[in-house]
Amino acid sequence: MWYESPRTVRKVIAGIAVTGCMILLLGMWLNRAPLIVLGFVVLCGGSIFNLLFYRCPYCEKHLGRSNGEYCPYCGSKME
Repeated sequence: MWYESPRTVRKVIAGIAVTGCMILLLGMWLNRAPLIVLGFVVLCGGSIFNLLFYRCPYCEKHLGRSNGEYCPYCGSKME
């Protein structure tokens, strides 16, 4: 994979989520529909990024809500 570890992917997902929420809130505050739509698009993009890339580097299974040091499926240590 192109990323270092699931922790890195989790940080990217958090950044995307925060950015999407900020755009969405700004659009709601300014009452601008294009910003609201853009905020939703960014949030949906973060969800898709999560589904595609938040995986165990060893068994390639999706980690879901797991954030432990070990994969819940194969037991490998996350780096």
